[in-house]
Amino acid sequence: MRCAHKPPAIYGSLKFLEAFPPGGSATQAGLAPKRRSRPSIVEQNYNYGMGGLGRVLILAGVVLLALGMVLLLVDRANLPLGRLPGDITYRGKNTVVFFPLTTSIILSVVLSLILYFISRMRH
Repeated sequence: MRCAHKPPAIYGSLKFLEAFPPGGSATQAGLAPKRRSRPSIVEQNYNYGMGGLGRVLILAGVVLLALGMVLLLVDRANLPLGRLPGDITYRGKNTVVFFPLTTSIILSVVLSLILYFISRMRH
């Protein structure tokens, strides 16, 4: 006596047969990967190149050059930056620790004002 095996109801459903037609290929069934019309964001950024990094490095070099020139001019102008009251210096037997506290505060205020005025001029 043979057991009658009945297939699950899903195999006979219309949606299943539309999605997976008997004898159909994977492309007809919608299983093959679809071609994209444009590359993904990851591929776009990967293919972008190194031009952006080059520009950033050039800009950083220009900023460092300008900062170096300003420091040379400050040194020649005989400004007491680094020797102001409130700048902390500790001289030990074999070590010297210098922390320009007052100079740091003054430079922070001056740079904040300069950047504030630059941002006001841009708007």
